[in-house]
Amino acid sequence: MFEKLIVISFIGAMVWYIVELLLWPWKHSQNRIRELEKAISNVKKGGLRAKLMVWLNAPKLRGNIQLYQKLLEVELEAEKRKYEIYSSLRRDKHV
Repeated sequence: MFEKLIVISFIGAMVWYIVELLLWPWKHSQNRIRELEKAISNVKKGGLRAKLMVWLNAPKLRGNIQLYQKLLEVELEAEKRKYEIYSSLRRDKHV
């Protein structure tokens, strides 16, 4: 009786392992789709963080650090300018 239980559990474990092996590519692709959807939503939101995330996933830009550093500097200046305009508009409203 005990031997039959061991054999049945061993066969069950083997079947479970085979099923997991067959389902792994599908699970992996579903996780990758979720990651890509998250990246797309970050890019849609825009901003410097999203561009950094895109850059980390773009091997062509990764090799050209000077180009990307210049791009980041331009983006940072644009963000600073946008903040200055926003701050001055807010001050004018309250004065």
